[in-house]
Amino acid sequence: MLGKVLKLKLETLLVVLGGGPVSLCVADCMLADLVDKVGDIKNGQGATSALTALAEATSLDHVGQEVGACSPALFCPEESENQSESLMWLANAIKEFGLKVPVKPVIESIKKGLAASNPAVRTASITLAGVLYLYMGKTLRTLFEGEKAVLVQQLDAELAKVGGVIIHLMHVDGV
Repeated sequence: MLGKVLKLKLETLLVVLGGGPVSLCVADCMLADLVDKVGDIKNGQGATSALTALAEATSLDHVGQEVGACSPALFCPEESENQSESLMWLANAIKEFGLKVPVKPVIESIKKGLAASNPAVRTASITLAGVLYLYMGKTLRTLFEGEKAVLVQQLDAELAKVGGVIIHLMHVDGV
């Protein structure tokens, strides 16, 4: 029953947020609860949709920073699903909106995610690093040189994959 109520609340929130801009105060009231539900099995997709709608109604800069600010509280083993889903949401949001969040806190979140014991969190961190690579290029790689060798190999593989996509797109566009 509670899952259905939450689903209806999230659907209502999407309609309200689709109506136009909202204040940062209103956004702040919603963010922690939305981030808390991102990893929910039944309503996680609705929560991520609401986060995206909130970013559209305010700004990705604000919502992204707040998701990152909520994430340190999530960096404990019991919250690994929320961690990985929050990092994946941020990666997708940066792809959709562009790099409109401060890079330093995102890098810190990636490093915390790489140090996590849960493989899904590490994978989400590597995916987010790959998205940042689209905007920062090789500079990003130097920021992770102190990480464990295995993680650096995984990171290099992701960056090579993303680099291949960039090169392919350049050839398609005729650049």
